Amino acid sequence: MEDKMAREGGFKPDISAWTKAYLCKMKGGKCPNLPRMSWSNLLVTAAGSMAGLGLVSFLLPSLGASAVLLYGACHVPMAQPRNVLGGHLVSAFFGVSAYQLFGDAWWVIAIGVTLAILAMAVTHTMHPPGGATAFMASTCKTILPGCRRPPAAS
Repeated sequence: MEDKMAREGGFKPDISAWTKAYLCKMKGGKCPNLPRMSWSNLLVTAAGSMAGLGLVSFLLPSLGASAVLLYGACHVPMAQPRNVLGGHLVSAFFGVSAYQLFGDAWWVIAIGVTLAILAMAVTHTMHPPGGATAFMASTCKTILPGCRRPPAAS
């Protein structure tokens, strides 16, 4: 159908423009989709990042990745409050659940992260650092030093 439309003067894919734009993004060139930040915006970003991470960085290492999205790319849908809070909560729930159900086998981390990804997709709270939250929660002892295995798994 595309060939017929191209022959009749309708749809004509511009492969060279698409390729040029794609290669520009891949090499990190100046592409039109990301706005340039002013010096004042950069200072506010730095101050917010320092304050936010200074207060909560001891809680969870995946919050560092969230800070990159929140302070550096706040216009991205995955950096919106619903995604950040919901993504971390959903991921923590499924990571801890996987640990409590299956113990500390190597494959439990994969189950916890996979369930977190599926739950974030279903609840529309996709937040990539949430995967790290599920990873950390699946290992349990990393977050909670006194965390013990469930009795059934020991």
